[in-house]
Amino acid sequence: MIKKILSLSLLTLLFVFFNQAIGADQITIEADYLQIDNKNNYSHYKGNVILKKAQLIIKGSSLKLWQNIDKKITKIIVTGMPASLKNVDNNNKPITASADSIIFEPLSFLLHLNKNAKLVTIKEQFMSSRIIYNTQTQNFIAGEKEIKKGEKSKNRVKIILQQ
Repeated sequence: MIKKILSLSLLTLLFVFFNQAIGADQITIEADYLQIDNKNNYSHYKGNVILKKAQLIIKGSSLKLWQNIDKKITKIIVTGMPASLKNVDNNNKPITASADSIIFEPLSFLLHLNKNAKLVTIKEQFMSSRIIYNTQTQNFIAGEKEIKKGEKSKNRVKIILQQ
């Protein structure tokens, strides 16, 4: 009985926590384990994590989430083998991404894919060790760094264009 009451209290706390975090939009997070640090506006989910918000779906083995003082989500870090993200772009076209580590910063529209990174849009596929994608402008950077003349890259960027 106490376990059920604690579970209901935890669910109520989570509902309030995330309603404050994102305003009117609903967010759902499922995981095997949860740790919340209210003082630092931080939560950590572990084990088969699934985050859903509108058309956004993020999956991984671990998800860390930070909020600002206004309770808006400022950063999400998800890891897995691989971690994955599904969403739609400004034109309502599907975008999928996967990597060993995904960092999403919603307020700056930046999506960082690190290690075994793959980004797929309706028109192209990008594969690299690292991809940084601006979800608002749809601009991106791929690769470890800009290679200078005479240097060799350890990790190549691969792009497949759809006709």
